[in-house]
Amino acid sequence: MKNRKINLGIHYKYPIHTMKGYRSLNSKKNLLKETEKKAKKIFSLPIYPSLKDNEVEIIIKNLKDIILKI
Repeated sequence: MKNRKINLGIHYKYPIHTMKGYRSLNSKKNLLKETEKKAKKIFSLPIYPSLKDNEVEIIIKNLKDIILKI
């Protein structure tokens, strides 16, 4: 998507249960291994109020193109 000038964001690089303020609540270590794996693969698509309909269509088209190549 970067080559297509569409910015993706990774807003939560780490699952909340691994963050300093919440670690004490995670009493069962290794309980959320799948969550930890998935967190590394989740990204946010650009979405904001001023995004125009044609920009949304471009994002969708490019995402579909990339997914079909996988």
